[in-house]
This record gives sequence, structure tokens and C-alpha cells, in this order.
Amino acid sequence: MMRLTCLQNKIAAGLSKVASILGVNVKLYRATDSTGPYENGYLFNTLCLFDSAASLSGTSPLIWGHKFAFAAINTSASKCGDYLVVQSDTELLSYPQDTYFIARIEPTRPILVVLTNEVISIFESDVSSDDKSVGLRPPEGPTWKSDRIIAENWPVSMLKSGTGNRPASRLGTDIPSGSFEILMPAIPNVTLHQGLRVKTSHGVAYHIYSVEMTTFGTRIAVLADQT
Repeated sequence: MMRLTCLQNKIAAGLSKVASILGVNVKLYRATDSTGPYENGYLFNTLCLFDSAASLSGTSPLIWGHKFAFAAINTSASKCGDYLVVQSDTELLSYPQDTYFIARIEPTRPILVVLTNEVISIFESDVSSDDKSVGLRPPEGPTWKSDRIIAENWPVSMLKSGTGNRPASRLGTDIPSGSFEILMPAIPNVTLHQGLRVKTSHGVAYHIYSVEMTTFGTRIAVLADQT
């Protein structure tokens, strides 16, 4: 056990050394509540090398799709769900100021990260304050006024995954709802479920219809709201 721990420490130090030579400056954030990583989650600045290959050869760019990549960083100070935010550099003006989250850490390998492309907030449309009462609720169509925010300002990877069904009205002007897949870390103290509303930083609204908790984070399927 001591030999394995020693090996892990040596590999962590080696990855950190590689990052110190070839890496870019990043800020590391760790969310502690549902208000997202940026509110109170800043930990420290460090150097990190990102690459699309685990060999860290630096020869292949990221390609379309959920952008998984590998990162060389001191793994002893990192946890799954941490965010790595690339900072501007006067010597690397063209380097993208991307935001990644850590999806998986294995002690003797570079960490697996996911490049984010959207920021979302999550709302509860039905606060369920009257679940134990008897009777009918007042009729209410789609509205934001009664929604309660349960998580806000979370960077995620969000890509279109397909086309949903047409609305039940079946009018000639109806169009299918877009279906999207979201990858993100688990949110502290929040349980995601069907029916929650998702709103992006661009003001586009969706509803969750599937949630999958995986060893790589949370995978959510959403349908675009009809407007």
C-alpha cells in the first residue's frame, strides 16, 4: 500500500511538472452549494495542460461533440466536479479561455475533463407546498412567476441530441421540440428529477425528462419549451 501511495505521489508530481512547463494558468473552483462554483468556490490558481489525447502529445485538436479531454495537473489537490477556468495570457493571446469540469480522476493517469459551452440555472415549477391538501389547484398555464430557483449559474456541456415529438395540438404550424443532452457535475444538496425547468444564459427554457447519475457526473436529457 505504501509503495502504491508513493507511486501515485510521484505520478502526481510528474503531471504537475509537465503542466508547469507546457500548461496554461487556470483558476480552480469547487462548488459547496447550489449557487454554482463561482459564488464562493474559488480555491487557487495553478498551471494545467489540456489535450485531447491521454498521451498529452499536443498533436490533436478537440473535435465536435461533448468535448472530453485530458488534463495534466497536480491531482492531489483536485476532486471530481471541480471547475478549471483558463485565464488570459499575454503570451498566448489566441488560446481559448475555456471552462472545464473534472469528470473523473484515476490516481495514476491524467484526469478526464469536459469542456463546457453553456451556463444553466434550474427551477422548480411546482413548489409542492400544498401536496398534503385536498382539492383542485387553480388552473395555470406555462409561467415563471411561481417558479423557485434551486440551482444557478452552473457551466455545463449542452448539445442537441435529437428532435422531440410534435405538440398534442397537431396544428400545421407546430414544430417538434428540440431534445438536448447536458453533462455536468452533481449539484451539492440538490436532487434533480423529471419536470424541473432549465434556463440557459441565453434565456432559452427547457424541461428535464431524464436524469442519469454516472461515475463521470450527471447526464440530463431536456426538451425545449414551446413558445
